[in-house]
Amino acid sequence: MEIPVTRLYRTSGAQVLQSPRPGGDTIWIVPPCIMIPPENSMEWAMSQPDDVLSVTEAFLEVNQTEYSLGHRRYWGEPWQFSLVKSQLITILQKLIPSMSDEIRLAFGKNFGTSHDEWREIPLEATLRTIIAQISS
Repeated sequence: MEIPVTRLYRTSGAQVLQSPRPGGDTIWIVPPCIMIPPENSMEWAMSQPDDVLSVTEAFLEVNQTEYSLGHRRYWGEPWQFSLVKSQLITILQKLIPSMSDEIRLAFGKNFGTSHDEWREIPLEATLRTIIAQISS
């Protein structure tokens, strides 16, 4: 599916593309490599070929594997990503809504939901509790 670009902006000499999608959602593509899709675009994003959206290149860049691990092969071999695209995406699509609910509950319970009241928390212990709750 090709993204129809309806607005093209320039900021600091770089192009910023805005593309509305069916249902009123909008995809923003911000150079050099940041794409901010609407929530319901996971299936579309996962169906894109690597020359359009490359998860491998994104991981290599984010993790700076050439410098942190000494070689690109640890993140750059394609079998991990093809497995995610072909097998795990269907599982993830079913898990994400319930995980989102659990994350909201865990953060509310451990950090609180008040916007007016500040309180001290033991950060490391609290994060461990949240991670355990979310991953169970």
